[in-house]
Amino acid sequence: MKRSYALAAALCLMFFSAGVALRTPGSSPRPAGPAVEQDTASHEQNAQLIEHELGELRAKIAGREKEPAGDVFKNIQLNKAMEAGRLPGMMGFWSNALGVTCKHCHIVDQWEKEDRPEKQIARDMVAMVGTINTDLLKKIKNLDSPEPRIGCWTCHRGKVIPEFFPPREKKN
Repeated sequence: MKRSYALAAALCLMFFSAGVALRTPGSSPRPAGPAVEQDTASHEQNAQLIEHELGELRAKIAGREKEPAGDVFKNIQLNKAMEAGRLPGMMGFWSNALGVTCKHCHIVDQWEKEDRPEKQIARDMVAMVGTINTDLLKKIKNLDSPEPRIGCWTCHRGKVIPEFFPPREKKN
């Protein structure tokens, strides 16, 4: 089991090492903005807001939940065949994994718009996780897990930008 965690940490380190350049001294900082900044509300407040926004979305698709998401929602590029009723829950899961609300990637009530770059980043990250799970992990010999998998939480742990180094232990 320890080996699985070590592997996940190593993969996150490898894939997110490019992000360190965004935070190292002397490098250009990331532009601030409502979609980039970590939502400052508590986890519970974020969860309530997400559930409210997704609740409104669920109400709008009422009666069409079993149809393919690509037929119900505009501008769906991933998971088009997924039942439309499952999509809001998946989005809520992703929001929770990054500690953000829907507005991080979307303009609420204009979900199909492409105004926020975070929306494409999320698509690319989903593809990355898929590649890791379906291809890369299977190539690691002697991995101590029958079916190793990672997800958004593996690296993000409720933060938009994953920590590069583990937190330091506080000394008294």
